[in-house]
Amino acid sequence: MVAVKAEQELLGDIIKWKMPDLYRHLDELGLHWSLVGMKWFICLYADVLPVETVLRIWDAMFYEGSKVLLRVAVTLVKYNKDKLMKTTNFADAVDIFKVMVGEPAVLNCHTFMESIFKETGSMPRARISRMREECTKRVL
Repeated sequence: MVAVKAEQELLGDIIKWKMPDLYRHLDELGLHWSLVGMKWFICLYADVLPVETVLRIWDAMFYEGSKVLLRVAVTLVKYNKDKLMKTTNFADAVDIFKVMVGEPAVLNCHTFMESIFKETGSMPRARISRMREECTKRVL
């Protein structure tokens, strides 16, 4: 479970890096990334996204590595950033996370897979590795 917890922390750190305003807002609401990413990372999106999309994610994961899972998470969050920024309490933010996987943009696997590479921008493997090490130390 340490690795999953570290990935959740890493997701939070990536959101802080890529969308600092959203990170601050959700932090002020008391939303911790462990509430968001647990199901996504444990089941590799199998219980969350449409089957065709999941298979495409897994295919990309075998090619690019686990960073793809983070790209998917960041893209889901980015698609819903405006809605999340408008939330005024913890419960509303959590509700958005519950339904964001059913967004029309997610249901078309071809469009979604293109967007996970475009929307997330550069995510150098070396930087992600350093961040992952820091996150692992925090959860130990």
